[in-house]
Amino acid sequence: MAKLTFGPAKLSNNLKKYKEKFGHLPSPEALRFRSKMELEEMAEVALMRNKPVKDWENRPNVKMGTILDDLYS
Repeated sequence: MAKLTFGPAKLSNNLKKYKEKFGHLPSPEALRFRSKMELEEMAEVALMRNKPVKDWENRPNVKMGTILDDLYS
């Protein structure tokens, strides 16, 4: 039987630059519910404005009552 393994997805250039500059990646919700193109655009705008995306930056402090909260425990 064939075995499938999934590795981490590679970050785009804008998301790499975003992480280097602001020290965090997009929130798990953004990664799950937004397209790669949307994430790329949001990171690009944040880099141009020199300000992080508020939802991504504040996510560790917000409890939503989902299993994704456990990622920040």
